[in-house]
Amino acid sequence: MVLGCARSAFKALRETVYAEVDTLISQNESCPHYLVELFRQLQMLSTDFFRQRGLFAIQDIVARYFLKVRRCGHWSQNGLSLDLSSLHFYEKLKVN
Repeated sequence: MVLGCARSAFKALRETVYAEVDTLISQNESCPHYLVELFRQLQMLSTDFFRQRGLFAIQDIVARYFLKVRRCGHWSQNGLSLDLSSLHFYEKLKVN
């Protein structure tokens, strides 16, 4: 039953998943080795626990970057390039 639930959840989000992967690939076409390594490492996150920990680690890196940007008072093009919805999410984080 759980497998059927997971399948229907993926079906519901299938277009979104493929669109996000397509965007990631498009944004990193100049770095194919990075993409290969990223996808290999992601495949190693084979349990819900590891996937959650991996996602939290990435979110922490991004949050720390935006805190640094906020403290410096300027946006650096050398850093991350996120869409406005991502920026809006991280802007809600409280500065310690």
